Amino acid sequence: IEKLKTKYREYVVDILGLQEQEDESSSKLNDVMDLVIDIRKDARTQKNFNLSDKIRDKLREIKIELKDEKDDKTSWTIIR
Repeated sequence: IEKLKTKYREYVVDILGLQEQEDESSSKLNDVMDLVIDIRKDARTQKNFNLSDKIRDKLREIKIELKDEKDDKTSWTIIR
């Protein structure tokens, strides 16, 4: 069963790029990440690059990658 779940996830998410339906915990994670990104943006605006870099680096340690976009927005992905 676990091997089947892994193969399903690889095919549906990694190859087709489809996301599984969000549940309540996914929604909460999105809310938390929006907050963290806002705090990091405030730190960058105040030129507190030590804090901004620390937030980015700590997230990367737990397999969450931030990507700063051209339009002053930041996106995030979970590194698998």
